[in-house]
Amino acid sequence: MQTFVNRNQSQTAPRRLDMRRFNPNMIAYYETEGWRAYYDRNWLRAFGLMVHLSESQFHIPFPRSFLAVYHVIRASVAFVPRDHNLDLVRRHLERFYYFAASSNGGAFDPHGVADLELRYWVIHRELAETTDADKRPLIECVAALHAALFNRAPADMWESARSRVQAADAVDRITSRRSVDPAADWALVESSLRRAYAQAKDAASRSND
Repeated sequence: MQTFVNRNQSQTAPRRLDMRRFNPNMIAYYETEGWRAYYDRNWLRAFGLMVHLSESQFHIPFPRSFLAVYHVIRASVAFVPRDHNLDLVRRHLERFYYFAASSNGGAFDPHGVADLELRYWVIHRELAETTDADKRPLIECVAALHAALFNRAPADMWESARSRVQAADAVDRITSRRSVDPAADWALVESSLRRAYAQAKDAASRSND
């Protein structure tokens, strides 16, 4: 049984990410192209795009962005086997989110966010194997993840989570060779991510009104 502990409950309220520097279009582009490079096994391009993504999304400065991406890659590699070491994956995700949080004045709890990120990975893998699966558990997980990152209630992040899951569904169609038009699905991935991050930015910005 896999157990996830949300350590945010014992933390004081974190400061918020600076949404003035949050560019949904740029983040969506780097994330989409990073996925494409990853599945094309263009490792050097994938690494570079992930560095740009971490710098754009969380403003992690160079060269700390290289170290942050290193931990994301280590987490991804450790997660691949079916009998993966869950604690090892979590530790690398925590290191990535430590770099992200510390680059933003401690805007969120890296431990709690890493737990939610790992939960997303686990649920996504389980649901991706069933084409007609109910995606609500995945949407709930992403909403909780976005809420932890942006210091909002999960309900405020529901629409951004739905858009994020739509992007993941399109990637799953492509990588499982179920897509009848991969080019159109890649375009859908990017547009869904742009919408997801714009919705997240809008919800997070409203909290400062």
